[in-house]
Amino acid sequence: MNTLINSTFNRNSILTKYTSIGILILSMHTAFAQKEGPWIHFSPPAGQSNGKYIVLVGGDEAYRSEESLPMLAKILAERHGFRAIVLFAINPETGFIDPNYHQNIPGLQFLAKADMVIIATRFRELPDDQMQYIHNYFVAGKPVIGLRTATHAFHYSRNPNNKYAKYGFKSNQKGWEGGFGKRILGENWVNHHGAGWYTFVKGKGTGIDPKQIFTVGDGLIKISGEEYGCITTNDEYSDYKLIVEFKWGPRTFTPRVDRARDNGILLHSTGVDGGYSGTWMYSIECQIIEGGTGDFLVVGDGTDKFSLTSNVAPKKPGGGNVYMPGGQPLTINKGRVDWFARDPNWKDVLGFRGEKDVEKEVGKWNRMYC
Repeated sequence: MNTLINSTFNRNSILTKYTSIGILILSMHTAFAQKEGPWIHFSPPAGQSNGKYIVLVGGDEAYRSEESLPMLAKILAERHGFRAIVLFAINPETGFIDPNYHQNIPGLQFLAKADMVIIATRFRELPDDQMQYIHNYFVAGKPVIGLRTATHAFHYSRNPNNKYAKYGFKSNQKGWEGGFGKRILGENWVNHHGAGWYTFVKGKGTGIDPKQIFTVGDGLIKISGEEYGCITTNDEYSDYKLIVEFKWGPRTFTPRVDRARDNGILLHSTGVDGGYSGTWMYSIECQIIEGGTGDFLVVGDGTDKFSLTSNVAPKKPGGGNVYMPGGQPLTINKGRVDWFARDPNWKDVLGFRGEKDVEKEVGKWNRMYC
């Protein structure tokens, strides 16, 4: 687990591309492009309008809809006679197109006069005034085309109780199970090919992992540790025994570059992604850390909703809770219970080995039962 490193892109270059497209269109005397706000209008050549109006809504971090949708709108106007407008995810602080900003798509009021919408968004969580236009459009029963990530166009991780959270791809609301994808398009996001998981990276969100910190393949989960985050099962389980085989890689990253290699398995994860410390779901952690593998931690909100009961040894002065078979039962809703032979002189340093540690050295496989 390591520090968050924000990735950026040259937003100015995107704006320059759109300006260049507009100049090219005007010089060809075909479809006419106008930029009145943070959106682009395309009009068909004179005398070729079919009288229909299409709104194209972009906003995804993975497939560059902010580049492809203007191209599509130009084709629809120039070759098929549609009036079209392209809307973008806009960062209000910069005024630039920013697909990583999930809470703003200006211009959705144009849906009120649209004959069709083409949507290519991913994990948006828009303010109520913007979602109202989207909701009104679909209630009216008008046509929609969803592209690529539109099956999971919305995700209400910040405000799960919002009145529009039913549009989120994790919705369990009666009649809206699976959210917008399932209810409107006919199918929710099922999975990436060959996986059974989704990722959450701190500061980026669900399914946004441009550095591929988490990868799944050939029967292995590989975690680079370059940023804080987690990989979570799509399915829920109960009454299970989890067996995990793991080994450490040689690399470490800031801020833990010289500290003990650290990871963990979050059992019974519930709630929203990033609910705890902006990174993990509330859960019970089976710790994997050099010198402390086998400890259990409560990753909860401090209430009785998340608790752990274990038999523990009598507490020593200045010491913590230590597991002991036949010990006194103790229930905690925060903190930890250490494994029975954890070195009392443990230090958070790279490569720490306690006198009684059973974990194998870096690069060799270990087996853990949770």
